[in-house]
Amino acid sequence: METIILRKEPVLVIELFDDSFKIINEDNKSEAFAFSAVDSLEISKRINWFVTALSVVFEFFLSGSGNLYKEKDILQFNYQEIPKKFSLKGGDPKLTQQTINKINQVILKSQ
Repeated sequence: METIILRKEPVLVIELFDDSFKIINEDNKSEAFAFSAVDSLEISKRINWFVTALSVVFEFFLSGSGNLYKEKDILQFNYQEIPKKFSLKGGDPKLTQQTINKINQVILKSQ
């Protein structure tokens, strides 16, 4: 087993096993996922639509153009065809990307 601490407060830990991985997040809630039932993991940015809409309206009156305001990074994947999302805000981006790459390699080998 390999334990990777992506964030200390609030906690976000990924534990890697031979045939699965576990994500432990806030309040020590944990979920286990078999590699064979997971599609590839990816990091996406959630868009703050409220702030974006306000920006567009505000910029319209100032003869400008509004921007998309992206918020926090989200780890997302499908597990047994059910979407899963975990916030990565405050985590180590480089370590997170390395961990996701490692998991994706294992997923490719298990398919």
